[in-house]
Amino acid sequence: MNTRSTHEEKAAIVRKWYALLGIDKKYETELEEAIAETEIDETLDPVEYTKPAPTGRGALVQILFFCEELAERYREAGIPEEILLDTLDDIRIYCEEWSAVKGHLTIATANWLYHHFGMELFRLGRLQFCMAATRADYPERGIPKGEPILEVHIPRGGKMTPELCRASFRAARAFFARFFPEYRYSYFTCSSWLLDETLSEFLPPESNIITFGNLFDRLSVFEGYYMLDYLYPIGTKVEDLPSVTPTTSLAAKIREAILAGRKFHPAFGVIPADRFDGE
Repeated sequence: MNTRSTHEEKAAIVRKWYALLGIDKKYETELEEAIAETEIDETLDPVEYTKPAPTGRGALVQILFFCEELAERYREAGIPEEILLDTLDDIRIYCEEWSAVKGHLTIATANWLYHHFGMELFRLGRLQFCMAATRADYPERGIPKGEPILEVHIPRGGKMTPELCRASFRAARAFFARFFPEYRYSYFTCSSWLLDETLSEFLPPESNIITFGNLFDRLSVFEGYYMLDYLYPIGTKVEDLPSVTPTTSLAAKIREAILAGRKFHPAFGVIPADRFDGE
């Protein structure tokens, strides 16, 4: 990118990506204020910038500016723009959710974006897939620590029907075979509250959440309340539950259970990479 770009040229890029990502227009005045007060640095490395979890509206401006360079890398790789926009939708999500909580334009949890700017993570339909490596040994499946995998992540928003999820797995197989043929992996993995078998006490067996969790062979569990960020406003803690109002029946049930002392156990699970081939 031209290192002699003027501030207005860089500002135009920020405005372009704010619009392309569909971030709520009600924050446009604050965006202009943020652009005016932020020195947009085109020499920064997007991965190194996002790893330390930058926050605030100035961070949003810088992150939106990075999108232009990433778009060029996608074009060079031949990856469709639709996948780029779907993948970068996390920026809109993080911005709108935290802005709603704080009451002004901002962004947080942006450290996750280093996977996006490092071209390690891609949204393919309903699910996201990230090139990564296992963090432990799983001898029962013959999986050593450091084994290349495709991590499965579930972005906020939209239904996750079995049909949509299976379509995403098939899309991932085709995508990585085409654009990263050198990347060899044997498993999809997922570490999530959605794999918590405790949820079967609160949901019917045919629910999308239970169906998704049962796609995976669970290899380990841990304790946590990660569902709160998804069932309640982002940033909600256990101590906040007495004063927050649930907006879904599941949120209400989980709230009641936690306040009664119930523990929850998210899980790590795997799926053989070829399970959906030929569907």
